[in-house]
Amino acid sequence: IAPISNFVDMRNYYEGRHDLISSITEETKIFCKKLISYQAQKRDLDLAVESYIHRVAQSRNGEGIFAFWLGMLAMAKAQEISVSLFNDEGILSLLNPAIRSIDTGSQNGGQVIFVPDKKDNFSISYTIRGQYLHCIFTHCRNKVYEIIKFTKAMSNALKAILLILAEKN
Repeated sequence: IAPISNFVDMRNYYEGRHDLISSITEETKIFCKKLISYQAQKRDLDLAVESYIHRVAQSRNGEGIFAFWLGMLAMAKAQEISVSLFNDEGILSLLNPAIRSIDTGSQNGGQVIFVPDKKDNFSISYTIRGQYLHCIFTHCRNKVYEIIKFTKAMSNALKAILLILAEKN
């Protein structure tokens, strides 16, 4: 599963700010693998959603790790110190995810669009309004076919999730 990050607003702080979290937890990985093999059940979905909500809550309480690593990286760079830990694949995937997403639903109906940080990556700006999911994908032209493939897979996954939810109601 490619590294994916999601912006989290932290308006509860006086000056407000944002953090960036990894959207992938152990529970979301398990759910995705089961979804692909048509074995996912509502309990798997519930666990994945609960783990994501927990991670967002931690970040909103100032317990996120992205800002910490970004601050440490900036300090090392300013002091011209080479830190081998900053070459760790896991940390690099957090600081430079393949996909960045942002929920723009709190933007008073407006749409915030941001660009990927590297030419091989892409970003998704999304809003959930009622029963609709509005997405804007930002990418380089050479990624058009990959984006088409990704959006078809995303559509199929959303349909599968709706079927899981419909079975239990």
